[in-house]
Amino acid sequence: MSGAACAVTLVATPGTSNLTLLDHYRQRRRLLADAVVYQRGPTAVRYPSGPAPQHIPAFGSLDSADLLTAPQPDTDVLLVAVGALAPAALEAAAILRGDGVRAAVVDPVWIAPVNPALSRAATEYRLVVTVEDNAAPGGFGDAFARSLRAGGHLTALLTLALRDGFADMGEALSSLMRVSGSVIGQTRYR
Repeated sequence: MSGAACAVTLVATPGTSNLTLLDHYRQRRRLLADAVVYQRGPTAVRYPSGPAPQHIPAFGSLDSADLLTAPQPDTDVLLVAVGALAPAALEAAAILRGDGVRAAVVDPVWIAPVNPALSRAATEYRLVVTVEDNAAPGGFGDAFARSLRAGGHLTALLTLALRDGFADMGEALSSLMRVSGSVIGQTRYR
């Protein structure tokens, strides 16, 4: 199964929980331990293809989600970066901060089910942007939107993902290289 479709398939499979590995150094043992002790159904750990992502320190946590930027008061935009897209989201956040837009980045770690604490925290932001290396329909952004609606949260949400349909690896990588620019363009004027 294509990496761009695997999370969509796993998110759509009833009762399946899905963890996405961002940082081999920081998360591998933790995620595997969490997957083994999880008792509510089958669990999948999704590894990024290609070289191991860079080490990204967490500044704290929000339940099971990792805060990848230092907490700041009155932050405007929350970038929820799934797995290997955290470096692009951090780059976009830095550029946005340079433009006066306060942006924070979080790695949800568990992409299915969506962490209710993350959905509640999203209400504190003017805009939430999910960034994922999956097809958009049925992916993490869709699941996050359903979680927001189920909780009665009226937070503005933008999902950046791959187009629907099969994407070969070259096309997927090319699309993902534009993520930082897309995040910046979409959030500056909201």
